Amino acid sequence: MGILQLKSADILRSKLVTPGWQPIEVVKISLEPAKSDGGKSMNHVLDHVITEGEFAGVPLRDWINEKAAGTGLAYLKGCGFKITDAGGDFDLDKTKGKKLMAHVETKEFGSRFTNSVTDYQPRG
Repeated sequence: MGILQLKSADILRSKLVTPGWQPIEVVKISLEPAKSDGGKSMNHVLDHVITEGEFAGVPLRDWINEKAAGTGLAYLKGCGFKITDAGGDFDLDKTKGKKLMAHVETKEFGSRFTNSVTDYQPRG
């Protein structure tokens, strides 16, 4: 029989967060091919962790696809970038370590429920 190793991080990753605003810190920014179009576009992957309260330590993940960059507007504003109607280029690597607020909802993904980040705002 095989042995399944379950770590504390695995337990936190599966913990469902009560829907609402949560204080987070951006812990990692990465780039990976989008699965939805067979890797023809890239996703900016945003890894966060809840920093306070009942759900402290719970990791959250969000994605901004390069084909739908406008979906990242709330994230950019939450991180303090100044956005104009002209748009611009924004270095997401500079958001690592930022502390902001994330709105979390529970959504069904396949046959299970997961935490989903639906909005961002600056931490005030």
